[in-house]
Amino acid sequence: MLDDINQKIVDAIRNGQDSKYIDLVYSNFLKKANKIVYDGGGRKEDAKDLLHDTLLSFFKYVKDCNYAPTIDVEAFLYVSAKNKWINKAVRDKKIEYIEAYKEGGLQEGSPLINIFSKERAEAVTQILNNLGDRCKQLLQLIYYEDKTMKEICEIMNYSSADAAKTKHYKCKQRMEDVINENSHYKLLLQQL
Repeated sequence: MLDDINQKIVDAIRNGQDSKYIDLVYSNFLKKANKIVYDGGGRKEDAKDLLHDTLLSFFKYVKDCNYAPTIDVEAFLYVSAKNKWINKAVRDKKIEYIEAYKEGGLQEGSPLINIFSKERAEAVTQILNNLGDRCKQLLQLIYYEDKTMKEICEIMNYSSADAAKTKHYKCKQRMEDVINENSHYKLLLQQL
């Protein structure tokens, strides 16, 4: 959704004129709610319930003036829906509680691993593509191929390992800027 539409939605909800935007928000977010539920092992009815619960919570949150205007409506709804689905799945014993926060991540075999790993992989790919070919290659060599700065220096024809370190730092800064400019990336990469 566009920024001006986000603001119109928030203003309409706060002024009690939300009925004209309910359909817009509903139609824009329905596919994403379905994906969250289906990837987590749920059914069509679960997706409808999740969407309604998420929208009701969002509208209440906005009306109570807790919503920050800098957060994208769609990103907010997405993270909220994902968290609601996880909580419901845990509550209904469809999944066992995972000590993810204590152990540092999801364990193999968890139904939730599909939700998080697919979305994060797509987000990381999009972020890397926004950095340009040289930064993308450098970061992939460091984080995916576990190359040393000396090896990277030879592969990418840098004058020294220090030059590679400097470029690495600049690429990481650009990556952080891309993440901070996009609330969806920021929220998604903060989860677990």
